[in-house]
Amino acid sequence: MIRGALIEYLVLQNVKTVGDGFDGLPTTWGGLSGIIRQNGPALSVTDLQSTELLDALKRLFAEGHLSFDKWDEAGQVFRPYSDYGDDGAFFFKNQFRMRLTPGGRLYFEQLEAATSQQLPPANRKIGF
Repeated sequence: MIRGALIEYLVLQNVKTVGDGFDGLPTTWGGLSGIIRQNGPALSVTDLQSTELLDALKRLFAEGHLSFDKWDEAGQVFRPYSDYGDDGAFFFKNQFRMRLTPGGRLYFEQLEAATSQQLPPANRKIGF
């Protein structure tokens, strides 16, 4: 599996595990990149670059796998990512929220199946 798809898998895995519900997963750029860096070595994703993560998030959004929004204090409402013209203002300032879409759930399952084929078998010690 290519590196970009592995990063997408790690993002979706985080959303599904922690924020799989109506409220989604509130996160920050630092929090999300930290989780990806922590879990990445198991899938050979090391030395994660910010541009790689940003590209993965934008792909997941563009392909309809994730939705993003952000709390707007002034309007007292969540504003969708599409309302923002600046990625920096959306992703790099304060929290944003990610939600897995129905199509994203299916895409995650496809990535999960491909990833499980890529992982080495678990070590099993047989002995007395």
